[in-house]
Amino acid sequence: MIAEDSYLAVARISGPLNRYGLWPLTTGGDALSHLHPPFDVGLYQPDYRGSDLKTILKTALQPIPQGADLLMMQAVDLRLQPKKGRIRLRALQDEATTLPQQTSALPQNLQGWWICLPVSQLRPRSDDEYFVFELLEQPVFTAAAEDARQQGQVIHFFDNGAHGVLEVQLADRERTVLVPMVSAHVSFRPGRRGLVIPELLAFVVD
Repeated sequence: MIAEDSYLAVARISGPLNRYGLWPLTTGGDALSHLHPPFDVGLYQPDYRGSDLKTILKTALQPIPQGADLLMMQAVDLRLQPKKGRIRLRALQDEATTLPQQTSALPQNLQGWWICLPVSQLRPRSDDEYFVFELLEQPVFTAAAEDARQQGQVIHFFDNGAHGVLEVQLADRERTVLVPMVSAHVSFRPGRRGLVIPELLAFVVD
């Protein structure tokens, strides 16, 4: 279970500040869509500075490490489009804020930094929705029955532009398969205690 005060990366600053004072964003979901400025965010700069997309996205697949430095700012303008957007940020002015860290000025270059929200601030999801962090390390079964035998575990997730894709390590720990994260192939077990992929072995590539 993820702690309510844990922070999750929900959007990445993808370029330099434009002449209107807005930072461009890339988003992998709609975690920001229910929020209306002004609201507080944490900015996180990961250690990795390279261009490998899989490594870049690892930040969004798990909570921000406890004790990591978060630059606490306020979002005063937010403009979202599918999988992208723009955001205007300013320093927090409220000295009584309960957020973990404040700063009086923004760094000159935020490209590559992540916009983070606490779990408690995420939009409530419906039964057929999920957050990416809920998928990682989930056990995988081919049936929903309580006595069903585990057949694998989710070790990675990515978006191919059309839909999400699960990378599942099979129980033999020697093979992995890629499974489209769509309702035709994947569902949650009761209580979200695992994923059911009835045709899991059909995705094995010899």
